[in-house]
Amino acid sequence: MRSASINALHHARANLVSASMMVAVGHLVGYAAGAIDLEVVFGTMLGDTQFKRLTIIAGLALLFAVGVTSWAVSERVRLSDE
Repeated sequence: MRSASINALHHARANLVSASMMVAVGHLVGYAAGAIDLEVVFGTMLGDTQFKRLTIIAGLALLFAVGVTSWAVSERVRLSDE
């Protein structure tokens, strides 16, 4: 994620702020998801414990985030001035 933000943003300070905000939002979402009773929401289809359900949800969220990032960010070839 950090390398994608470095390629997409040109300013070092903006990169640090962007990365810090993404980490903070991820922590808040993870904390909130852990506080919800996932058995009421999903039943037993995602596992028999809260941790198993949360792990599956986190894995699906990671797959979604990587997919969106891969779709949205294009690489640029930088040639040196040698």
